[in-house]
Amino acid sequence: MSESIYDLVQKPEVVPPKGRLYKSIHPGKVTHKTTRSHAVFGPAKGVKIDPKEFTKKHSGHKPLPTPKKFSYKDQETRKPRPPTLRDEPPVQLQSSKNFIKENIITTTTMKPKPRTIAVGSTEDFIYWTEKRDFGKVPKYLDSVKSQVAKEYEIIDSVRREQMMEMSREPTLRKLTEEELEALREGLKANWESLYYEFMSGKLYVDVKTHVDRKSFVERKMAEIEKDLAKLEKDEVYVKI
Repeated sequence: MSESIYDLVQKPEVVPPKGRLYKSIHPGKVTHKTTRSHAVFGPAKGVKIDPKEFTKKHSGHKPLPTPKKFSYKDQETRKPRPPTLRDEPPVQLQSSKNFIKENIITTTTMKPKPRTIAVGSTEDFIYWTEKRDFGKVPKYLDSVKSQVAKEYEIIDSVRREQMMEMSREPTLRKLTEEELEALREGLKANWESLYYEFMSGKLYVDVKTHVDRKSFVERKMAEIEKDLAKLEKDEVYVKI
């Protein structure tokens, strides 16, 4: 902290004025008394405690009932427990009967039970093995087979017609001079429009769409030039 010449002059001591004394809004004659023994810290005044009478262990717990053997409420109706390995098996009566031979004899001498035909409300029930058409081809399959055969015939006729058309020699027609001139003029007009687009500078090589468009224009111009070269001949024939 920097020194100042004004600090050499002694300043008078300022005593702050004393404020008003605090006074509670409650009357001073109220006394806080209680009739309970431990309502305040420690026992009430005038109450003496015997040091021998202290809280002993388990003094607040209820006494346990006398122990007895446990049993379920439904002990009489419960199923017996499964036997353990240490339990001895019960003694059973032994038989000298040969069950294998007895089963063979009973199966060989057994007769099938008579079939009972259930009678319904409208017609008698018949087993499917006893029907008249058992083991025969159903009637609806005949119509399906005939329909499939017709479809095969139609397919074969279409294929034959296609093969005959392919085997025929194509008929040619000579174009007149007016038709050739019209074709040439149309192709030249298309080529000039593509050439104008190619030379106008609208196609940039740094954009993929422009690159694709440029290649498309070049390819179309080459195709038109080939067609013009074919039309420059004296005689031009076309297939009918």
